[in-house]
Amino acid sequence: MAHNILDTDLTYLSGVGEKRAATLAKDLGLRSYRDLLLHYPYKYIDRSRIYRISELTKDMPYIQLQGIIHSFEELGTGRKKRLVATLQDASYILSLVSLLSSMGSLR
Repeated sequence: MAHNILDTDLTYLSGVGEKRAATLAKDLGLRSYRDLLLHYPYKYIDRSRIYRISELTKDMPYIQLQGIIHSFEELGTGRKKRLVATLQDASYILSLVSLLSSMGSLR
């Protein structure tokens, strides 16, 4: 009996290893190519618009910014380690902060 390619485990998909496949199975219930093809997101996030820093409001959960990163540095140690960057566009300068515990080191 021939194997249907749609029943193939997601770990065989290029770019999806065991760790990502486990996350897809746990979070979205996706285990096979068929599951992936039949998965329809429950919401749409429009990522076609690029905002200026001056246009941002606190009720905007998903945005894209475009600018120049003038500096960045790792601050803190251990669980409090974070990356702090300065982004500038035509309107303002913004400090960006990201915890490094989930990202690992930049070096």
